[in-house]
Amino acid sequence: LRTTTPQYSWVGAGAPVTYSVTVADYSKKPGMSTVFYLVPGTGLGTGDNFPDYGQPRCITGYLNNNADGSGNLRLAYKNELGGSNGQAPNDNYGNGSPSDLWPDNPAYVPGEPKKPGTGIGGTLCSVNSASILGKWSITFTSNTSVTITSPSGQTATGALPNEETAQLFADPMYAYFGTVPGEPVRIGEKVVFSEIAITGGPNQVNTDIATAMSEGLLEKSASAPTGIVFINPTENPYWFFWSLPASGYKLQQSVDLGNAAIWEDLATTGSINAPGGQRLLLSSGILSNLDKNFLRMAKP
Repeated sequence: LRTTTPQYSWVGAGAPVTYSVTVADYSKKPGMSTVFYLVPGTGLGTGDNFPDYGQPRCITGYLNNNADGSGNLRLAYKNELGGSNGQAPNDNYGNGSPSDLWPDNPAYVPGEPKKPGTGIGGTLCSVNSASILGKWSITFTSNTSVTITSPSGQTATGALPNEETAQLFADPMYAYFGTVPGEPVRIGEKVVFSEIAITGGPNQVNTDIATAMSEGLLEKSASAPTGIVFINPTENPYWFFWSLPASGYKLQQSVDLGNAAIWEDLATTGSINAPGGQRLLLSSGILSNLDKNFLRMAKP
């Protein structure tokens, strides 16, 4: 998910600005990432869904789950280094001592003058929680200072090296929120957000996820856009799963079983990958009966 316009920077806001996600459910496979990207620029296409790698400047929050259900949020940044997301030899996000003078950048050309506020970047702070469920937030309390907070209330603070660095992230700036499986074994795993919010600045997103599309977020900046589903529990209360292969099969429903059953076809448009098969969100409006209803996959 990405803001529809690049007008969501904290720089110059004059008050604390918070970027947050509230996690309602999470994959049980450890290593599933939820990401925050704060990316300066204009006219970035929605197909640019990996700005942590492709764009030269990016502040990134990495939220990861552990096998015991706990979570960790790490906040990092890079600047003037496109084509790198922290893998060696350009460990711009993982560097524990953020460096911010151009000569420290591997791309520095000897003889060029120093350019304060540009450099390789690094990790700013990290926070843990006994449970990954709940609200995770990144709050810039000034142009340079930041506090991150976990659902358990644990906090950590950090700071960009100087005001020049902060100004690199002034508007125009987009905010992204999303998930990254990281490895094929986690493709199809689900993460459920009950809220995504940007508060404190002149432009805000502060609503439950069911209506976030009308509040400044754009549902298109994803490698697998069909995998993004907004759920309003009162209208879309059910998931239906089926295994693969299912070539030629149709989803059908009936209010009865046996010889008297009348089976009606249901469209599977919008189904998404799930571990071991496919899944489809069913709205109450397409079901024949909410008290008693049978579903099947059948091949005519």
